[in-house]
Amino acid sequence: MKIIKLILLVITLSISVYSCQEKGDKSIKKSINKAIVENTYNDIDAAIVHYNKLKNEDAKAYNFDDENELNNLGYQLLNDNRIDDAIKIFTLLVSEFPNSANPYDSLGEAYLLNNNTELAIKNYKKSLELNPKNENAEIAIVSIHNKN
Repeated sequence: MKIIKLILLVITLSISVYSCQEKGDKSIKKSINKAIVENTYNDIDAAIVHYNKLKNEDAKAYNFDDENELNNLGYQLLNDNRIDDAIKIFTLLVSEFPNSANPYDSLGEAYLLNNNTELAIKNYKKSLELNPKNENAEIAIVSIHNKN
């Protein structure tokens, strides 16, 4: 399972870097994920403050449009077994991209790893509402119900 997460992280990082390229001059916005990891990774509350500060003061320089930036950070935290911190980042991700299914799916996964099945189901259901084809959310919900 960790290998799969690592592979997914590498793929999403690659996609994120590629999608950062702007049409025309091909300049690349700075990675908000990298900015957080380099400056405040060990203190996620400070990281969220840093994120909001950069978004308010230098939004054009950083890639705030790609949900994979925060999603990748959340999975980095999960891989480091920092589940509570991952939940904070995925919660920020949901607030930044409330109409996207993937943030809710990621938050559901973090809650599930934190043994909070009620919030896991709630987020998986929201993910399914936004993307009825999300098989991961369907499988997770069925799995949770079967365990209970």
